[in-house]
Amino acid sequence: MEKQKTLLLLLSIFSTLILQAKPNTDLEKCNLQGKVKSATQAVYKAKIKNGNIVRGEKRNTKDFSFAYFPNEFIRNNICVSFNNNGNITEIQKKECPSCSIKYTYKDGIFVELEHFHGNSLYLRSMVLYHQNGQINQKGIYYSKSNTILAKYFNMEGEIVLEETINLNTNKKDSSVYSHTVKNNEKIFTKYKISNGKKTFLEEEIRIYDEDNNLEKIIFKDENKEISEEVYYYKTGNKKEETLYDKDNLVSVNVYNEKGQIIECRPNKNESLVLFYTYDKFGNIESDDKKIRYTYIYDVNNNWTSQLIYRNGKLKYIIDRQIEYYE
Repeated sequence: MEKQKTLLLLLSIFSTLILQAKPNTDLEKCNLQGKVKSATQAVYKAKIKNGNIVRGEKRNTKDFSFAYFPNEFIRNNICVSFNNNGNITEIQKKECPSCSIKYTYKDGIFVELEHFHGNSLYLRSMVLYHQNGQINQKGIYYSKSNTILAKYFNMEGEIVLEETINLNTNKKDSSVYSHTVKNNEKIFTKYKISNGKKTFLEEEIRIYDEDNNLEKIIFKDENKEISEEVYYYKTGNKKEETLYDKDNLVSVNVYNEKGQIIECRPNKNESLVLFYTYDKFGNIESDDKKIRYTYIYDVNNNWTSQLIYRNGKLKYIIDRQIEYYE
């Protein structure tokens, strides 16, 4: 279940990237400079021997986190390969050479993702486009459950229909979306279809400023209660994200204009606030008051070693081998 949640989150992130008009490449998302061909990482427990820092046993990273989580990418034993356009073509877990995620592009546009585990297909995602470049259909096939999640979009790239099909039983569950424009708001409402009847599931309200820049998104759950509010900079990057449990505030994340998280209140305890700082190359320097990071950089300003300290004590060393295109 956790693997499936992680994969769904990954696919959600890729879907967001496809829909965005911003020209950011995967290299930029990973905060890598220059024409990087691949980045291979190894995570070690740090030790002090005779007053010197040495690498201890290699840390087995059981989870398969992905490069789109900037601070997760640097904590896993993985190899990430990029094409000449700066987009990811493959992610391989070093502890499992037959475990990989492969990406296919057509004319520079992402069209397919395949996740293999032990040489067996675990998941496949495919995207089709309208002639105007907007997404037409998006499908995800799960081999373990033998099910397909299919989403259909209109010419504006707005979702209109969602279907889950079990290929073993031919059972189909459907949801439809309605779209309403009201002043500076666009409202997307999702309904479940059962026996010809519609049941409200969730609602997303997008609010725009006078220049038609996305300013705020409000999510409402099946109880029509606000579950999340997201504010945006004019650049399109997140500014603030607030989560609710009914009317109770759960957490708040604050971001800088580069899209990096700088402040987090992770629960209802208002006195617990985490602050994040970054160096001049955009790499994280501290997660909170207890965790600190230092780096060794190559000539392209990409780090090749990262040292992680907790409570002032060195805990991990991460080595990164970067290969560049000529």
